[in-house]
Amino acid sequence: MKKWAVLGLAFIIVGLAGCHSTPSAQPASRQVLNHAETIWHDIGSWTAGKYTAQAASVAPTVVVTRHGLAVGSTALTYAQAKTAIRTQTSLVKPHWFTLKQLNAGLAKAKAGFVLKHLTDLTFYRTAVTPAPTTGYVARGKRLYAIEILATGDTAAKLPAITVYASTGHQPQRVATSDLAGRWVGADGRQLRVIGDKLYQNATLGASRQLIQPLRTVAVDQLYSATYLQHLAVAAQRGYRLTRATTTLATDGSTLYVFLSKQRMVDLSSAGSVTFTKTNRGQDTSQVKADILKVFAAADARQDLLPAISVANIGSSYYEVACHAFSMLTDPYASKDIDWQKATLVNQRVTITDMYPELK
Repeated sequence: MKKWAVLGLAFIIVGLAGCHSTPSAQPASRQVLNHAETIWHDIGSWTAGKYTAQAASVAPTVVVTRHGLAVGSTALTYAQAKTAIRTQTSLVKPHWFTLKQLNAGLAKAKAGFVLKHLTDLTFYRTAVTPAPTTGYVARGKRLYAIEILATGDTAAKLPAITVYASTGHQPQRVATSDLAGRWVGADGRQLRVIGDKLYQNATLGASRQLIQPLRTVAVDQLYSATYLQHLAVAAQRGYRLTRATTTLATDGSTLYVFLSKQRMVDLSSAGSVTFTKTNRGQDTSQVKADILKVFAAADARQDLLPAISVANIGSSYYEVACHAFSMLTDPYASKDIDWQKATLVNQRVTITDMYPELK
């Protein structure tokens, strides 16, 4: 009887040990990376077993994965990456980490899973990194970027690991038609939405930006280097701008993100300011009638790029800056703007080249 009791206890202990074994990386990583879109921002890194958190004052690096790929990349297996590294780079005393060392690094990073095989890692080849030395593996809201080799005289015992998170406040999906009206910022600034444009008054006139639901922007166009920089600024301020739900406008330096029908936030390298849609208090958001008339006249001209700003430069004369609303994905400088001159006489607007001699 005692013998059976001892055997039974042994089976229970073995069973409990099995229940507490560390889960493997796959297939969970593959499932996460195959999502329609996941925005990751780095939160820190492990080097030689020591952790350094991402500085709050610095915009993080952002990686976007879609359907198994990082945007702008092609996927490689471990074997393909190793071949590319050997054939395309000049390595100085390379030290390839073993599976045991990679798992020791993940354990130090408290990843909560282990690699069963080196093939559990996914590699992303880009034009900038044709021979990637970093393998990726994901679990839940964490993405781990693991260096598979070290170089130099002192061989590292643990791989360098960068940890990314998919966290942050996500905007609600809104219709542009629900955003019309006056928006008042916590800093006292006032903006106005008219149609699909966000207007901001200035001393001599007004500027405007196009309000864009990101889901309407083509994928090939959206994920540019400029857009990834916008995502990095948003992540730094605690926001995750998913393509499926985000509607925003931008002048290139500031993102105006509509969180809901009633709340908006502007995000920039300087910080963030919350806006609320309201009819209360003194209204300074109304755009002057003559400025709107010039905008309308410019919009009616099929041969002109959109007017992004209008300024009264004296009497009935106006300076009109024209350029595509491209700051979301493709920035431009003042030299790229097409400058026009508008005259408003008897409610009729005439637009001509500001600098015809430069044409």
